[in-house]
Amino acid sequence: MRKQYTIKGVNFAQGELLLSLDEEISFEKIKATDQMLVDSDAISFIYIIELDEEYTYMVLPENVWPDLRRILIENIPVFLLVDESKIKLPNIHNELHYLIENIKGNKNYGEEMVQKVESAFLSIS
Repeated sequence: MRKQYTIKGVNFAQGELLLSLDEEISFEKIKATDQMLVDSDAISFIYIIELDEEYTYMVLPENVWPDLRRILIENIPVFLLVDESKIKLPNIHNELHYLIENIKGNKNYGEEMVQKVESAFLSIS
């Protein structure tokens, strides 16, 4: 199983969304990949980062979805805070839009995931 880190903190500051993880990781060893997945069992979106040259999952659980909704509506840039430095998460808007549209009405993701995504992101297309 791939290493996972969960978003523990969300902060809007100076027109940006700043995300912090549940564990400390080294800034020098991390790279954004521009790719996202869905974890239907955990009702989460996953942003893939490269850490120590291995793909690692950054879990965006349901409790941060209102913040994700806002970044989509207002086109707010998103950064991961690591060692008090910021790493931009490029393509997160496009990836989220794609996943949301793919999930809507698609029972392959599971009824609970579909219902929660539709509820959280209903008016976003």
